[in-house]
Amino acid sequence: MSAIDEMYEKYGVNTHHLGCTNEDIIEDSNGLYAQDICEGDCLDCTWYDSDEYYPPFTAEKQLELIKYLTIQRIDLEFLYINKEFVIAECGDSIQYAHKDFGQALAGFLTRLRQKLDSKQCTAVKEILEK
Repeated sequence: MSAIDEMYEKYGVNTHHLGCTNEDIIEDSNGLYAQDICEGDCLDCTWYDSDEYYPPFTAEKQLELIKYLTIQRIDLEFLYINKEFVIAECGDSIQYAHKDFGQALAGFLTRLRQKLDSKQCTAVKEILEK
C-alpha cells in the first residue's frame, strides 16, 4: 500500500467505483447515460469495472494541506537529503521521507494524524475529498 492510499484510509476518505469504462458512453456529448444506451444490469456488463480508487492527490491538494497546517501553527520543515524529501514537524519526532514529494507529505500526514484533534482531522479529510 502506498503512503497516499494509507493516508486516505486513515483519514476515512471514501473510495469511488471506477464503474463504466465504455469510452463511447463516458465521452458522449449528447448527454446520454449508460442506462439510455445499454441493456441490462451494469454489474453484469463487460464494460463495468468494480475497482475502487481514491481521488487523486494533486499538487493543489498538497498546497492546501501545507497552508492549512501552517494556519494551525504546525511548524513544518522541508528538507531534501540523500535524494529524498523529508517532511518533519520542527521540534518533534514526527517525520517522513520518500523520493516522491506527494508520498512524503502523505506519510507525514498519516503520522501527524495521532496528534490532530477531531476538527483538524475533519478539515484534512475535506481537503483530501475535493
